Amino acid sequence: MKNNMETEVTYITSDFSLNTQQLLEGLYKQIEDNRLTIFRYNDCIQMLFEDLKHDKKKITFKVNHGNLYYSIATKDRLTSTNDILQTYQESKTIWALIDELDLSIFKNKVLAFYYKELNRMTIKYKNVKYKVNGHDVQFLDSNCEVKKRMKYIEVESKKFELDHINFFTDYFMKRELDMIDYENSKWIIGKEIIGAQNQFTFSDVSKLKQFLLDLYTKMSVCYLV
Repeated sequence: MKNNMETEVTYITSDFSLNTQQLLEGLYKQIEDNRLTIFRYNDCIQMLFEDLKHDKKKITFKVNHGNLYYSIATKDRLTSTNDILQTYQESKTIWALIDELDLSIFKNKVLAFYYKELNRMTIKYKNVKYKVNGHDVQFLDSNCEVKKRMKYIEVESKKFELDHINFFTDYFMKRELDMIDYENSKWIIGKEIIGAQNQFTFSDVSKLKQFLLDLYTKMSVCYLV
């Protein structure tokens, strides 16, 4: 189990035609002496679950070298929902093969279900290290049909300087992104789409594995088209 405290500000847009990687690269070029930068890309399938103990609970599935892995994370909010900067205490399990997953997690209601592509970079702005995560999220219903697309850009740091918010906000708002609001959070949008069809049942891990692999194939083909 990994424990981490993160402080972040999030920007959103429903314009899915924007190129997330170019948005991040453009931000990087705005920084003088931009010596530190690390770019990464990956995709995954995520489900957010109802949880009475934590503010957020999600399971992430990813494919790596033909094998399916999962990780379970919980988040507890340490700030007000009205604060621009949000701070969370996060706990996350290490990646494990899907064969080890306890299917009892699916007894909980699913609040959101989506396929996500993630572009990430690490930069330094005025000697403070920031992670900038660009989430391209395609929200799915219980039949795995795409119902809504959103982009979320999260800027996070362990030492977030308040006066740095203006720099990030100015950059993203000039590109027609807005600060996130409650109605556009992943779990609110996902909950509206899932509706009453919020129970997923798998008789054994092999059924879940095939479900996820089929979905990966479908979403990859859709993205290419």
